[in-house]
Amino acid sequence: MKMKQILIIAVLVMMSLTLVAEKPFTAFRLENEKGETFQLADFTGKGLIVVDFWASYCDPCKKALPHMEELHLADNNVEVIAINIDTPRLKRKAMAYIKSQKFTFPTLYDSDGKVADKMRVTEIPYTFLLDNEGKILFEFSSGKADAHEVLQTEIARALKPKVQEKDTE
Repeated sequence: MKMKQILIIAVLVMMSLTLVAEKPFTAFRLENEKGETFQLADFTGKGLIVVDFWASYCDPCKKALPHMEELHLADNNVEVIAINIDTPRLKRKAMAYIKSQKFTFPTLYDSDGKVADKMRVTEIPYTFLLDNEGKILFEFSSGKADAHEVLQTEIARALKPKVQEKDTE
């Protein structure tokens, strides 16, 4: 009986990952720490995009951010965007944390939680991998110990050239 339940769950997970593959990431207009407004279109057309939702009170989020910085600094056609979901009251704490860690990836602030709500982010950290048009390729709860490896695997899969069938005529 347990094996049947596991199989059903596995099938449902695979179906949900397949369904999400064609879904576009929500359009947004968010500000950075300087008050400059950015939208998704500012990041599309340049390669893959990693969007990581985090908060200053979340220890797993803080552990994941150095990996996001590594991705950002690597020459791999991957743009990293961190979206902080702290309330307006905690926004300064988040800004201070980013500055103290000297992270260089763009950090945007979703203090009212509208973008997180539209994307159905119910736990943090939560990470999306988007194609260069802003369509979701993969998403997952990224607070687990192996999250960085999972994301690296998905990035490698997305960057892998599509094998084209050759004409045998």
